[in-house]
Amino acid sequence: TRSDEFPAGLNKEDHSPEAVVVRIAADGAVAVKTFYEDGFGDAKDIPVPPPQVLENLVAAAHERDLPVIVHANSEDAQAAGLRAGVDAFVHGLWTWDSADAPELTAPIKTILNGIIEQGIAWQPTIRVLYGERDLFDPDFLQRADVAAAVPREVLDWYATPEGQWLAQEMREFPYVSKLEAEGRWQEINDQPIRHVAQALTYLANNGGHLLFGSDSPSAPTYANPTGLNGRLEMDRWVEAGISPREILKAATLNNTQFFGLEDEIGTIEPGKRADLLLMQNNPLASVEAYDSIEMVILSGRALPRASLAAH
Repeated sequence: TRSDEFPAGLNKEDHSPEAVVVRIAADGAVAVKTFYEDGFGDAKDIPVPPPQVLENLVAAAHERDLPVIVHANSEDAQAAGLRAGVDAFVHGLWTWDSADAPELTAPIKTILNGIIEQGIAWQPTIRVLYGERDLFDPDFLQRADVAAAVPREVLDWYATPEGQWLAQEMREFPYVSKLEAEGRWQEINDQPIRHVAQALTYLANNGGHLLFGSDSPSAPTYANPTGLNGRLEMDRWVEAGISPREILKAATLNNTQFFGLEDEIGTIEPGKRADLLLMQNNPLASVEAYDSIEMVILSGRALPRASLAAH
């Protein structure tokens, strides 16, 4: 993103947005993903793409019918993506300039309205924030759903001082250590969680285009177990007022249409790949139906759910 820092002897043209997209397309990719993140906590010095770089990337990708996805969770990041005309944001908008605002601010609503008007897809990944909070849940590693998703020997290691290294690093933040010491670990990331849920509700209520995903694992945290994390993400959507029907649609049809794969997967039709979940209860009635899965059919191969459990 910063051509002045290219090492001597390196051809800058080989690393232009256009050149990068050409290589991505040649590999058979179905999308282009980029990153807009200026840092975490007090460290806010990561270089971000200048506007022209992001615009050139979008133009080059769209010339090849590739959607552009941006890792972006902050007000400035999603505003930049909006101006550049990207196609989707991976992560919800949880970092606001007005960090303590109790409700959607005018600038946040302006961004969300722009996302709706431009038809930009939005993937909240609220569990990213819970993945940090749950490191301090004393019962997390003993939960039955976690034990079904992660082998016992791995869970035992997570409970050791070595396995707790990320929690130890987070305790270096006074805000985290204070909440833990006061027995209020459930309040870690409380404001960002509230913000992203409010933004999700606003988008859903105003015609926003939602994609489902959990970003597992979002960080070197054991609290975002792959597979289970998606099920937990559904609960976060329900809390934000999203119906089970919309969750199912976001996880299947919306995702496949966004990536141009609707002729292969996403709905149950002759000629499509047979990836199915067979469950006892109706997922249109409640997301708890996903707890009643009996069989997973993957590319036509039937797998009893019990055979997939970690234990």
